[in-house]
Amino acid sequence: MMHSVHVLFVPLDTYGHINSCIGIAEKIIQLGHQVTFVLERAWLGKLTKWGFNEITYVDPSRDPNQGPNDHWTKSIDMIAETLPEDSLYKAQHQNAKEFEEFVFNALNFNEELKSIIEQVNPDVIVLDHYFTVPAIYQSGRKWIYMTSATPLTAIIHPDTPPTGSGYPTDGDRKQWQIFNEISEKRDGPIINRFNQVLMEKYGLPSLPEGSAFHPSPYLNIYAYPEDLDYLDVRPLPDKWKRFDNFIRSPQVGTNNQFELPDKLKNRHGKLIFVSMGSMGCSQLKLTKRLIDILSQSSHRFLMVMGSCKEMVNLPDNIWGDIMLPQVQIIPMVDLVITHGGNNSVIESLYYGKPMVICPLFYDQYDNAQRVTEKGFGNRINPYKCEPKELLDMIEHILNDQNMNDRCRKISEKMQKIDSQMEAAKAIINVVSEK
Repeated sequence: MMHSVHVLFVPLDTYGHINSCIGIAEKIIQLGHQVTFVLERAWLGKLTKWGFNEITYVDPSRDPNQGPNDHWTKSIDMIAETLPEDSLYKAQHQNAKEFEEFVFNALNFNEELKSIIEQVNPDVIVLDHYFTVPAIYQSGRKWIYMTSATPLTAIIHPDTPPTGSGYPTDGDRKQWQIFNEISEKRDGPIINRFNQVLMEKYGLPSLPEGSAFHPSPYLNIYAYPEDLDYLDVRPLPDKWKRFDNFIRSPQVGTNNQFELPDKLKNRHGKLIFVSMGSMGCSQLKLTKRLIDILSQSSHRFLMVMGSCKEMVNLPDNIWGDIMLPQVQIIPMVDLVITHGGNNSVIESLYYGKPMVICPLFYDQYDNAQRVTEKGFGNRINPYKCEPKELLDMIEHILNDQNMNDRCRKISEKMQKIDSQMEAAKAIINVVSEK
């Protein structure tokens, strides 16, 4: 019998990445092993109450008074003026300073992480990030690269659309080329500087061509349902494993079981969950527009409000709060209106719910397109669509029996497999492999 293994999780400190890691960490603990999370100080105490060990570091570039996720929510304000535009416009006009800070953020806590790794002495490290973190690469310990985003962000292949484009898999290759050229012109110099620092300051080998991270020589993992993944157009690379989901248990993050508010209990109409994600829900212009449009619907809406809650008045058919227990709510509803974050998409499919996807940035476009072309929902621009267009889309999806049947079938398939446990075992197995 294997001795107790100590797993160190180092996620990018956003709700999406942390929640995915929690989904696996729960299973590792069930197997009798130990888990520690390394998080920025803003998250102090947020995971210990759910039974996880926690060590914090200090990112000197951040405001010490910020709460969890505030740093990333504020970073969206830097690109707020481009949110209504399409992916190509964003590629052409992305804030270079914001992107450079995002890339080099991985180095801000590197020295402190080295000390933490020596202190914890883990058997294996799991990194959930977009960029290489040198302290992990140089730790002398086995480590696993994990992505909580769409696989397009990590696995580059000539037959898959450019990351962040939202282009169809059978789309115009010239359009792909234009997007790639624009992205390379924008991102290339920054990634090249990052690569130089990794090589010259930290002694790492050069980044793989077209990549911003070094894949693990031991194991690399991602979550994406088989029926949604790109396995129909590209193979799974060596040392990579796909899992259907990394969904956390519904009890994590709340002490209570969610109950439908009285405001909506006695109203007629379908029940619809609305969330633009932990970052998108901070955008007041978008929140007000969605409320105005959805107030014209005959259906009932549960809405994540974020920092906008105190700045808007909700109509009779909408109830909202700063945060909502999404994993508890999705099984209750008939439809999900989402920004298209990876966790939200996977959770919706796991519970068999069709989607209206309103992508705001990055891989949300890719998820929106993939969900649309696989027949699990439709995509729309929430800033520019006509109100009737969104309202009609809601009605169409609710009444599309074929789409609802597809969602039911993928849900049944996903729920037959304990993907989180499979991922946990794969991580533990890395420790014993020669």
